[in-house]
Amino acid sequence: MADMVFQKSDVDIFSGNAESEKKISKKRSVFFIVVLTVIFLFLLVEVVYYLLVIPTTSKPNIQFRGNDKISLVKLKLLSGLQGDESWRSINTFELAQRFSTYPLIESVNVEKKFPDKVLVNIIERKPVAIGFTTIDGISIPLKIDKYGVIFEVGVCEFKALPVISGLSFKNAKIGMQVNKSLLPLFMQLEKLQIEFGGLMNEISEIKIVEKKFGGYELLVYPVKTPVHVRTQDLLTGDVLKYIMLVVDVINGTGVVSSIREVDIRSGNAVYVKQGVNDE
Repeated sequence: MADMVFQKSDVDIFSGNAESEKKISKKRSVFFIVVLTVIFLFLLVEVVYYLLVIPTTSKPNIQFRGNDKISLVKLKLLSGLQGDESWRSINTFELAQRFSTYPLIESVNVEKKFPDKVLVNIIERKPVAIGFTTIDGISIPLKIDKYGVIFEVGVCEFKALPVISGLSFKNAKIGMQVNKSLLPLFMQLEKLQIEFGGLMNEISEIKIVEKKFGGYELLVYPVKTPVHVRTQDLLTGDVLKYIMLVVDVINGTGVVSSIREVDIRSGNAVYVKQGVNDE
């Protein structure tokens, strides 16, 4: 078999090709390094801009949630912001304090989110009862929430809300709170409206009556009868059901006109006739 013979010119060609490949490979490496460096620098600039420049220079994008009755105009006024503040300069605690001073707001939570958002989550006060006060000889309705706080004075909607009487206010004003001993009653009213809304609609008035030796009891006035029901100081779902049962019974007997009151404080219904004094 014939031996292969390489001439010098052939070796030079192979050597030149190898050096050319090395140069091309080196150029490719440099190109990729440059590209990666540019991409890295671009991302670095983006991160710096996102984390430092935007929060420091951009105006806060304030978003309100939970405000059904309070207008955006009112909330912006309450914020106290002038419009030239940066996102970073916003103090969430101070902002929450400003909103909390408004009587129609029960609670508020303020949080900041990158890069420029400020989220204001509001829980508005909701009435559980209507009270009344007298101003210049005129009876004025008051909206009272579950914490016993008066948060609106004047025109009030009476739909699906019981009237609470027997309260005494001196110079009643927005932000005033009822006596602490009555707070369990107002907390319970909210619970009853959620769980027994239909039965609560059958109650027109709840009168608070002070006892001689401290504490209080309730006179409940159903819608369907002129006879009121006397019960203990806390109105529960079971008590409410029993009151409605008693109302149905007396309405069905035809003796409503002879009954002044039904006393269920002992757990049993005791009928008090007209003309009989309270014990």
